[in-house]
Amino acid sequence: MNEEELPFPKSFYDAPHVKGRGSDKQWIEENLAQLSHSQRKKVCNAYSKAYDEISRQNANLRLMAFVENCVGVSNGVVNAPPKMRV
Repeated sequence: MNEEELPFPKSFYDAPHVKGRGSDKQWIEENLAQLSHSQRKKVCNAYSKAYDEISRQNANLRLMAFVENCVGVSNGVVNAPPKMRV
């Protein structure tokens, strides 16, 4: 399977460099490359929805958190549950 066949979000930041920051395309590709094909398809749809309905920052934060969680789980890392405030 070549790179062109893999899912990619329909909506993402793809503008010229502004204040040293440019398109998110390469960063998104690097993160999506760590996921399985089925995960990638679902994540692309969720990313586009978050980007369109909420914000670019929120979409990127969600992608980063999801990828970190999936990669950790696939490597056998188990996180302790969050501590509850009483």
